[in-house]
Amino acid sequence: MAKSINKKSPCSCGSGKRYEQCCRRKFLAVRKAKEIFKQKDESRNKFVEQFGNIRIPQMLEMPDGVITSLEGSLYKQARPGHYTFLHAVHDHALLFFGEKYLEEQEEKPLQSRHPALQWMYTFVKQTQTNNATRIGAGAAWYRFAYDLYTIRDNANLEKIMKERLLDTNKFQSARHELWTAALFITANFEIEFEDEVDNSRKHPEFIATDRETKAKIAVEAKSRHRRGIKGFSTGSHKPPGEEVGVRGLVVGAYEKISNLPLYVVVDVNLPQQTQHRDFERWLLELDNMMNDLAAEGYADPCPANAIFFCNDPSHYLINEQIGTEFDSLWIKDYVATIPRTPDNFTSVICDRIMKAHKQRVHPPENLPEM
Repeated sequence: MAKSINKKSPCSCGSGKRYEQCCRRKFLAVRKAKEIFKQKDESRNKFVEQFGNIRIPQMLEMPDGVITSLEGSLYKQARPGHYTFLHAVHDHALLFFGEKYLEEQEEKPLQSRHPALQWMYTFVKQTQTNNATRIGAGAAWYRFAYDLYTIRDNANLEKIMKERLLDTNKFQSARHELWTAALFITANFEIEFEDEVDNSRKHPEFIATDRETKAKIAVEAKSRHRRGIKGFSTGSHKPPGEEVGVRGLVVGAYEKISNLPLYVVVDVNLPQQTQHRDFERWLLELDNMMNDLAAEGYADPCPANAIFFCNDPSHYLINEQIGTEFDSLWIKDYVATIPRTPDNFTSVICDRIMKAHKQRVHPPENLPEM
């Protein structure tokens, strides 16, 4: 058994000082530092488990506002009271639109404004009267702002993608691509957007590289347009929810050309369920569609290694309260038995994407201490 050291004894390092005034102080400082680092690691690991592999934003509260770090730049916001991550994603989404664009939008009637800004203005208007984060507009705005924050802090947001996000006619497709990119970042992938100017081939939206194994996959994102939703005035007259109707999107995704394993994410753009039978009916339609495509030769081999069908009904609700099982987000995956470009990690990727989908239901409010 090791003999305890008397604090009053001469220090064994030969300094001539007493142990309590020499190496004991160093020992206690090192032990304290180890405890602090352990606590920070545990806090970081808990954050990653709950919210995925997003880069934790750095925020510093000052007497006259809050400074946040993003894309290697510092941003300062003057906000009274406690400043949370929800405030950060809100403020950075406004920075994305820019002061001039926001001023132009404010001159328009609410229904003529950019879809995301319709959500934001509705949310802000109701903030003082009720819990606006629990209405559809608040959820839609915060999820958009969170995706925007995630992709800007982890990858290069190509100029052409920003232009598409600001264009109300192209917003829905670009919004889904943004969400898909944020989903894969959360699942621990690095994102590289393809050149949208290149029309010489039908390429996927982006290349995703696994941060751990460095394996690369191609990712294609498709979103179902519906008449009267997100500003679209064309398309089928059938009420949203009567059918899923995404066969054309799946076939179009199958036509993408890549020598990498292909993963497809389809936004079905359906409203909230009115009853459990709605969800069951939608899943049955998807099952029948995938079986029909297999019977037509699309499964042997299948152009895609996996397809994810997902839905967020918050933009259908706007002023309505949300938070029930009927308006929740959902995702359904289909894994190819015989993929055109085999890989050895399809099941692992699918598990990570399904987990990331749960992790991105809402942005974190309290950040771990770093």
